[in-house]
Amino acid sequence: MKIPFDVQQALQEGKRALLAEYGDDPNVTGAGMGVRQRGGEWTEEFVVIAMVAKKRPAAHVSRRRMLPAAVTVGGKRWGVDVIQAGPFRVNNVRADGPPETRAKVKTALSDDPGVRERMRPLMQGCSISNPLDGATAGTLGCFVIDPVDDTVCLLTNNHVVARVNQGRPGEPIIQPGRYDGGHERDDRVATLKRLAPLVDGTNVDAAIAKLDDQDNYSLEFAQNAMAPISRTHPTVGMVCAGDSAGSSFMARMDVTLAAMNVRLPIGGNPGSGGGALVGVIGPDLFMNIEKVGRTTGYTSATILGFGFDIQVDTGTEAGIVQYENLIWSLFFSWFGDSGSVVCAGGNGNLVVVMLLFLLPCVFLAAVEKYYAVAVTEDNKLADQIRDEFLAHSLVGRLLISTTYVNSQTVIDRLEAREGNENQETERAWAQTYHAKYRDFVASVLANPNSGAVVTQEHLDDVRFALDGETMLGALSQEEYDAAVALYDQILLPTLGMNRQQVLDYMNSTSVYLSVYNVMSGVSSIEVIGPVNPQGR
Repeated sequence: MKIPFDVQQALQEGKRALLAEYGDDPNVTGAGMGVRQRGGEWTEEFVVIAMVAKKRPAAHVSRRRMLPAAVTVGGKRWGVDVIQAGPFRVNNVRADGPPETRAKVKTALSDDPGVRERMRPLMQGCSISNPLDGATAGTLGCFVIDPVDDTVCLLTNNHVVARVNQGRPGEPIIQPGRYDGGHERDDRVATLKRLAPLVDGTNVDAAIAKLDDQDNYSLEFAQNAMAPISRTHPTVGMVCAGDSAGSSFMARMDVTLAAMNVRLPIGGNPGSGGGALVGVIGPDLFMNIEKVGRTTGYTSATILGFGFDIQVDTGTEAGIVQYENLIWSLFFSWFGDSGSVVCAGGNGNLVVVMLLFLLPCVFLAAVEKYYAVAVTEDNKLADQIRDEFLAHSLVGRLLISTTYVNSQTVIDRLEAREGNENQETERAWAQTYHAKYRDFVASVLANPNSGAVVTQEHLDDVRFALDGETMLGALSQEEYDAAVALYDQILLPTLGMNRQQVLDYMNSTSVYLSVYNVMSGVSSIEVIGPVNPQGR
């Protein structure tokens, strides 16, 4: 979907006005342009998309901090769609970084999709780093030609090989990255040449390094996972930032090549005319994109917006830097994929099965403490439920992400309810159901071809638990009404289904949208999505 140029100009002006007035609010993480989500689906209404770290019900936000429903540009009103996203970080992986950035992820193609091994010849999409930056790793994006001396260089992010502005020409670059076991003595492949400084207002996060061996490289992508860059397989951008809830941001490739004064091996010199951008294309809404990266290997998603200005934590002394004019997608990359070159292509739906985190220990500890059920001892089973069952369907991945983003809410509620008069009753029922279903669930997970089916007794137990938790004060009326709607609309039809049938059912777009619509209507629940469930 193309956004007409005059509409882009108006939305850009509206975005700038919005950020000028509300950008200092620490809850506002960025803004850009796209289309509105309504009822779980993407509409065709062009809007300014405002991103907030925590989306709260209107009644819980002060009038001073309330974002407007629309902005006026040239006498015309343009809608503002507020979504939860951020805070954002650069997308490399560091041994000293936050734990979630080092979490295990997988994709629909592989349980271990990364490109961390040593590669000779060098290939685009593999692990690299500057060893002077400690135990870090990012991704070699692509090879470019520096017209200054006609040498072959690798292109990636500043924060991957140039130590966030601290790098100096001549510093070594190794493959694989030091985080993945690389060492300068044995694995040096390139020499840092120049960088684009990361400063407020930047629309580029890039650096180039001259290959030490000008012949030992390949224009193929690692794992031969996607076609080389060409006129028919053009590049759109380069992964540079994201958050722990699925947002992925890319700097535009046309802007990056011009800023670095380099060209692709198939194009002309920057500024030399049309040939300079052969193999490069601008972003469009719902364009399918694909990449190969160090952490998640090959993935394909869709562009959901562009022109984004966001606040990015560099994880260094440089602190938070405002990046501008970025492309936005969801479930496309993860930490360590920084520098990955993004091309137009793919089916748009081979996304990262993300949020395959171990739930924070504090979350499991809070559940165990409140209900007196040894859930921390069942961590392996919880991982199986998540990785071997839920992660294989649209609805399951929605439940995984919803559990993650609402984990602190659950912790806070359980801590606030600690010692209430109904806790012993809740504990008794929790222990009863744990004892009743723990081995049953384990046996079904152990056998993908299990013939066990959903029975009326199973459904009755779920309804009894919902009614009981509400009567005992654990659920609000709004939450209970939503749970009953899901029970009636989604759970009851599973009667008599076996494991595979339930998975197929949960992978239905109509079921996914029904679940999303119900959950997104609950003010106390934060929901991420939908993410191209129809392969649009």
